[in-house]
Amino acid sequence: MIDPVPDHRRPAAEHGSFLVAGLLISLVVMLFLASAIVVTTAMGKSSQISLNQTEAFALSEGVTEIVQNDMITKRANFDDFELAGTVTLGTTDHSYEIDKIGDPVTRTDSDGVYQSVQSYEIVSTVSVGNTRATARRVVDVAMTPIFQYMILYDGDLEILPGAAMTLGGRIHSNGSIYMGTYVGTTVKVDTDYL
Repeated sequence: MIDPVPDHRRPAAEHGSFLVAGLLISLVVMLFLASAIVVTTAMGKSSQISLNQTEAFALSEGVTEIVQNDMITKRANFDDFELAGTVTLGTTDHSYEIDKIGDPVTRTDSDGVYQSVQSYEIVSTVSVGNTRATARRVVDVAMTPIFQYMILYDGDLEILPGAAMTLGGRIHSNGSIYMGTYVGTTVKVDTDYL
């Protein structure tokens, strides 16, 4: 009698275990991919929030800088500045407020020149997306009365007297000071504040 060909097929129970193992591996891979997508999405949102916070803070700092420069320019030109308003950066208006801090203080430097100093706080709040940033800056605005000077000049100052002259007070120029005399005349500077 001839032996039948041996059956190399696996039992039916083994076929099911390979199917279950394949399904489990597929499930693990899908869970891994889903968690990677969730983490990537969360990181993207976190990066966007951080970017918005940085932009809002930079804009609020820019607003305080512009307002400070405007305050100093207006005070130098004897104009009043507004205690609240808006500044346009790009195409967006951003609001600010200026609060007076205390009363003016008189300061005197080592040369005896005194100034009246008033402190102000500039506050600007800027929103970008769902984030908000507030910048605060304290500014001291000083006014120096010009009546402390015998001579106060904006540009180059030239002193060329026709007759003898004695200068006995503070002399200030925002430019250079040129002094000279004609033959036979003198200029005496009787001050330590030139």
